[in-house]
Amino acid sequence: MESRAEEIPPDQFDGRKQPSRKNRDHSNTAGEIQEAATEDRGEKTMPEEAPSGFFGDGGFGGFSMGGGGADLNYTDDEPDSYSAIWDGEVTQSGKADRRRVITALKNISEGTSLERYMDVDNLLKYMAVHVFSVNEDSLSGMMAHNYYLYEADGRLNILPWDYNLTLGGMGGRGGANGDDSATGIVNDAIDNAFSGTDFFDALMENEEYHSKYDCYLQQLTDEYVFGGGFEKFYERVRRQIDSLVETDPTAFYTYEEYSDAADTLYEVVQLRGKSVKGQVEGTIPSTSDEQKNSKALVDASHLDLSVMGSMDMGDPMREWNESSDRTGLDNLTKMKMQN
Repeated sequence: MESRAEEIPPDQFDGRKQPSRKNRDHSNTAGEIQEAATEDRGEKTMPEEAPSGFFGDGGFGGFSMGGGGADLNYTDDEPDSYSAIWDGEVTQSGKADRRRVITALKNISEGTSLERYMDVDNLLKYMAVHVFSVNEDSLSGMMAHNYYLYEADGRLNILPWDYNLTLGGMGGRGGANGDDSATGIVNDAIDNAFSGTDFFDALMENEEYHSKYDCYLQQLTDEYVFGGGFEKFYERVRRQIDSLVETDPTAFYTYEEYSDAADTLYEVVQLRGKSVKGQVEGTIPSTSDEQKNSKALVDASHLDLSVMGSMDMGDPMREWNESSDRTGLDNLTKMKMQN
């Protein structure tokens, strides 16, 4: 199953690089690992285009704000505890389908038979690209939404969706140590990245899987960011749309603003690649706690990320994230719906 994103790099992940990570201690708590079929034998298919409000009407689109099972955390065996998943289903499901999903979530939470209940390799690839993108409007943020959950033969997979707020676009959330400055975003930690869910914890606690995750991150930086793939893509898109943007009579931004944003995006990706590569190789701390007061971080203080665009509710989002009890959530949701 492929996602609708056409430009998710690199085209082929093979995990052949085995980078070392300094000062990392991950014990194998994943339990029994079974052989699993590599073919997708499920009959469920995704539509070519997702309709508006595809995963339900609650929250900010996608699944709701972590409730009703949207965070993919196992709670109990009652189907009603996962209403957000069923309410947002793409294809009609029955009791047997829902039992398979709940069984998978339970085993994943316990770290048992992960390859029986997860499409492990594809999820590791998803994690690598997703974490590189610093997409806080997602499972790696506080709201646990904006993804497709796909189940086939009892195995769960995640398909990416909604990446318009990556690399600092969320506003008031994300970046190293919760710092949404350019330096904070560029150095966003690659470990313990999914604050909205426990779904990936067992994978990261398994040394083999964590190492493969590192491999995919390094392959992404070596072969795509610094291997010419991103530059070719960037230059091709600029050639295709520059003149159209410049002559667009209905443009929301001037050509100069567009050009500044594109140039900034290019540099942010390069600096993000430098930081991720350093985190994988151990020259830059790879957790937010270790990054506090670190002098090894990549400096991006000269960049203004706002030129690339930002969320129109950045200030309320910042206030919500800084509050200890998240009491502003209801008002925040209402504001979003009114915009």
